[in-house]
Amino acid sequence: KEFAEKLFVSERTLRNKFAELHNQTLYQYQLHTKLQKACLFLKDYPNMRLHEISENLGFYDEFHFSKAFKKEFGLSPTKFKELRKL
Repeated sequence: KEFAEKLFVSERTLRNKFAELHNQTLYQYQLHTKLQKACLFLKDYPNMRLHEISENLGFYDEFHFSKAFKKEFGLSPTKFKELRKL
C-alpha cells in the first residue's frame, strides 16, 4: 500500500505491472531476494546462527525462514551450510 501511494498508483495497478514486468508477484520477488541474501550470510558468516540470519532478513521466525529456504533451494539452511564446508 505504501509503495503504491509513493508511486501515485493504485495497489492493483502496481501489483499487475510488477507481475507483468517480472513474471512474479512483489511478495515472491521480495522473498527470493531475502533468500538470496540468506545464502550470502550462510557462505560469508558460517558461524552465524540461523535465528540471527532470519531476524536480520525480517522473517517471522527461524522455522518460517527454514521452510522458505528449503522450498526455494530444495535443502535446509543447515544442510546448505554443511555442504559449503566440504
